[in-house]
This record gives sequence, C-alpha cells and structure tokens, in this order.
Amino acid sequence: MKKYRIFLILLGALFTALVIQLLVYHFNFTTESISNSLFVIGVILFFTSLIALSGSYEIFHGIRYSLQALYRKDFRSNYPTFLEYKTEKAKKFELTGYVEAIIISIVIIAVAFFLASRWFNGWFKKS
Repeated sequence: MKKYRIFLILLGALFTALVIQLLVYHFNFTTESISNSLFVIGVILFFTSLIALSGSYEIFHGIRYSLQALYRKDFRSNYPTFLEYKTEKAKKFELTGYVEAIIISIVIIAVAFFLASRWFNGWFKKS
C-alpha cells in the first residue's frame, strides 16, 4: 500500500461526495445529507473495487464475444472459438489500487453510518 495512492483515492472520493452534495442538496449541509453523499460514493467505490479484485469483469468478455460473433463476419474468422478470444484478451489487469480503494470505501461507509446514527445526532439536539 502506498500512501500517495491512498491520499489520491481518498481525495477523489471526498471531492466526488462534495459534488454529489452540491448537486443534490445544494448548500444545505446537514449530517443526513453529508451521510447520504458519503454513502453513495462509498458503495460505488466498494462494488467497483470488489468487481475488479474478484475478476468478475471477465464476464464481459463473453458478452462482447457473442455480440461481435453475431454481428461481424470477419470477427468469426479471426476467433473461431471463445477460448482463442479469451486467451487474447486475458492479458493481466493491474490490480494495484483496488485494495486501497476497498479499504477506503469501507471507512467512508462506516463514517456515513456514524453520521446517520442516532448516537451521533444526539450530540447536536438541544435539551
């Protein structure tokens, strides 16, 4: 894990959460709106990292092969079987930043739950 990569991913996630906050809630900064914005970014970052780390993106190779084989005549002559196509496309994908991204997304989701909790909101209620 590299510190600059963690910093860049966290900075990008927080900036995107700020953009969502401003687009949806405008300048109405409440714990609920901040929590919602952070949760959206955390979930999106979590699932994209999970897909990349588990290798589930390879399912799209099958979809792409079947569509191109169906509609392009020259494609079928280049790749007569799916195995040939898959070995061509099976170049290793760089998974270096996704471990950091999944950790950051878990932290962001935890912060969003903390901001949405009744315990945290109890600090700001007037007696």
